[in-house]
Amino acid sequence: MATSSDVAQTISYHWTFTPMPDALWMGHIPAWKNNLWNLSLITDKIVVNFRDPRQQLVSFAHHLKWLRLTGSVTGLIQYQIPDEYFLWSFEKQLDWQIENSCVPVSIAWINSWLEADKNPEFPCEIHYSQQLLLNKNEKKHFQNILSFYGLPEEKFVFPPKAQFNEGTTQRKGSVDEWKEVLTPIQIQKINKLIPQSWFQRFGWEE
Repeated sequence: MATSSDVAQTISYHWTFTPMPDALWMGHIPAWKNNLWNLSLITDKIVVNFRDPRQQLVSFAHHLKWLRLTGSVTGLIQYQIPDEYFLWSFEKQLDWQIENSCVPVSIAWINSWLEADKNPEFPCEIHYSQQLLLNKNEKKHFQNILSFYGLPEEKFVFPPKAQFNEGTTQRKGSVDEWKEVLTPIQIQKINKLIPQSWFQRFGWEE
């Protein structure tokens, strides 16, 4: 049963599901108790998609730049960045995100969904998909999802490859840009924050 604090969190963040044919979609939904409870009422299988927190960091930092350039004040306010954030160098912005925001939030989000799979009160089966596989082997990515739902591949229309454009929310779709953007010290800091077992489990390079 959802508690009053769970409901307050839901109202505060305005989590809503977007209907699709025979499915529902929601971006960035955390594995809070109330969300798990709601999901268990409407489905028995879910796909949780995530990416390497290091690449997530680079993407998110550019996303904040995009919000600023497009004048999305409400979008920026929700992330509670310091007033002087955009006066800093990009490296300092990344440092702040590593220590205070994007990286710890990303790791906690992934961990919450891994823990949900162990929760005896959450009956839904979970398939964990990654942008890493989507980037390296798009067909396999979708085949895994089809297999999870027991759907025949011959009835599935594979989507066209995504188009990416600098200066938009679909900037690159990269999985290893972090190797070029982050400093060795930044990579070392993040690697210490990521649970060691995840590198092998998810095929992430240290």
